[in-house]
Amino acid sequence: MMRVELTIPSGWHEVTLQQLRILAEHSLLEMPREASEVSLLCKLAGLTMLPSPGRDGETLNGMMKFRDAGGREFALEGWQLASFCKRLAWFYDDMPCDIACPVEVNPRLLATSFGDYFHADALMCGFADTGDINVMLEAMSDLGVGRKEITEVEAVMVQLWWRGFKQWLCDEYPLVFAGSRDDGDGSYSPLKARQNIMLILNDGHPQDNDAIEKANMHDVLSALQHHIEIAKKEEEVMRRHKR
Repeated sequence: MMRVELTIPSGWHEVTLQQLRILAEHSLLEMPREASEVSLLCKLAGLTMLPSPGRDGETLNGMMKFRDAGGREFALEGWQLASFCKRLAWFYDDMPCDIACPVEVNPRLLATSFGDYFHADALMCGFADTGDINVMLEAMSDLGVGRKEITEVEAVMVQLWWRGFKQWLCDEYPLVFAGSRDDGDGSYSPLKARQNIMLILNDGHPQDNDAIEKANMHDVLSALQHHIEIAKKEEEVMRRHKR
């Protein structure tokens, strides 16, 4: 019996830039999930599906035939194919988190100002709503990427990376982003999040907003995380005294 081993990422954290392009291209297709899983499996594993018609055009004996990158041909039963496809559930069901960055910036924006980050975030949300490539180019410009042209696939690659970066931020600064995690449903508002952050950090002095925007984004988020932690501790102390 031939042993079939297919190498595919086990999660977003294993996706390479080349595979990210494949995922971006695939996400632009409109296919039923079952067919989509088989197609994506072939793309990531380097397989070619071979015709194997039975009577009335059905798959012969429930088997599907493939050829791998080395030219070896083999057949998979339906349950075997379903088992392999199940390994791609992360692509359909999990949010990207801390994945490969397709543009020339630090993947975690260690040198980016708070203002540039939030403006880029608002534009990324705009691209998600409209699909306008010019909006994506403007967002990339905020991050210091001097691109004048970008393809639709490249824009989706950046969008996937950004969603993964945002999820990483939620894990790094959980109190800052509590209740505002981007679940891809359009409920997250960068403008509202910015307003809330400014209200906490400017201590009632909106004239300080400019300095906050120019500060390093991670310095601002760290300060905000610390501020919220202290406020929560004080709130807990007051609650105990009232008992």
